Amino acid sequence: MKKIILFLFIVTSLFSFNAIDIQIKILSKIAHEVVKKDVVKIYTDKRDFYKKKLSSTDIKFVSSIDKADIVFVSNRYELLKCSHKPYILTTSYQLYKLNPDVLGVFFWQKGRPNIIIRKKVSKEKRLSFSSDFQKFLE
Repeated sequence: MKKIILFLFIVTSLFSFNAIDIQIKILSKIAHEVVKKDVVKIYTDKRDFYKKKLSSTDIKFVSSIDKADIVFVSNRYELLKCSHKPYILTTSYQLYKLNPDVLGVFFWQKGRPNIIIRKKVSKEKRLSFSSDFQKFLE
């Protein structure tokens, strides 16, 4: 996964992508690792993502939690609304620490992306991760 992230940063600097493009690519990698579908429907409370024109067709941002395969939220209110979904990740480390049922977190720290996946929750949901994601299990 570190190679993938490094590759994304190099490509970004060469072609002047912005941070939202990088975030979308990382969310896509995480979503496909968890959901294992050709086209993953993602719900997020980050409205900037819905405005982006996606170059790939392997993800779709949906505006309804009920239509989503996986959820990425950043505040407690949104987390409560999606508690019935099996795959909930957060973009806030504090929210991740406060809620033991959240599968994982994707956040930025010191300008670098960080991913943490709870091993206990992934086992409860019978998820298996590729070798690229094994280092993010905690």
